[in-house]
Amino acid sequence: ASMSEENPKIIEPHTHLQCLLPSTVNPGATTVTVSVNGVVSKLPTKREDHPATFNYQPPIISSLTPDTGATYGDWLITITGEHFGRGGKTSEELSTTVSVGGTPCRDIKVFPDERKITCTTPNTVPGKTKVVVEVGGVPSEAAILHSKGPAVDLVSPSFGPSYGGNTLIVSGTHLADLNNPNVEVEVFIGDQACTDVVTKSETHVECSAPSAHNEKSLNKDLDVSVKILGVSTKVGVYQYQPPQVDNVLPRKGPVRGGTQLTIVGNHLAGRGEQFPPTVRLGKGESSTTCEVIASKEKSLHCITNDRIIT
Repeated sequence: ASMSEENPKIIEPHTHLQCLLPSTVNPGATTVTVSVNGVVSKLPTKREDHPATFNYQPPIISSLTPDTGATYGDWLITITGEHFGRGGKTSEELSTTVSVGGTPCRDIKVFPDERKITCTTPNTVPGKTKVVVEVGGVPSEAAILHSKGPAVDLVSPSFGPSYGGNTLIVSGTHLADLNNPNVEVEVFIGDQACTDVVTKSETHVECSAPSAHNEKSLNKDLDVSVKILGVSTKVGVYQYQPPQVDNVLPRKGPVRGGTQLTIVGNHLAGRGEQFPPTVRLGKGESSTTCEVIASKEKSLHCITNDRIIT
């Protein structure tokens, strides 16, 4: 399709004109002709001569800063290059859009020199994500943005009681979208969800460990993952441990019961009414219980029963 400028500016009579270029949706070489009083200029016919042409170029992306970010988006990128337009601020200007992985970038700002754009990224999937600038529907070649999901580097402590309830500190990268508190952060030990998740920073999340799923989960390395919008790319390790008894004092007492025992070890506290600690002396038909009167993580006090369970 041909395009025209009806009011060119004469710089030098008969030899020089100046005009503002119209827009186009078809980048590439375009023939330039001049019409004076209805008479159109002719193209050179000699083989060594070339027609008067102008080359329309699409938007060109030269760099992205930063070129790596979180899959949950909401971070500012700066795009530098050429031919980014004026942002479509008036009805006569072509609109400028940016897509990241096919989804529009938000809060687009086109700088006056048409060489710089800033915008806020949408959420993406892990891996290489294409960034495209369009001006008036004409797209640029895609630049590559590397999107990374939440990655766990360290879990502290790396082990805990089977009844859960202890606080886990999870460290890593891209663990929280601090720009959008409505984006939920989930922490899992295996397939069990942690509770009371608190985001301290993008690299620091805390939560309360759930109880072990069953005995098969004990003394076994389980994946600790942080998920945002369902995405997790790297996991840590956590291990559930059963109660541990290191010592019992005193070592003997009457069969009528009533002896207060002090048990020393680890993971003895239990977890309230949901997972209270219980103590049993012996096994099978000759066993007896010991009534717990106080318990802490590393020590427990109980009073032996006055009868044998049969």
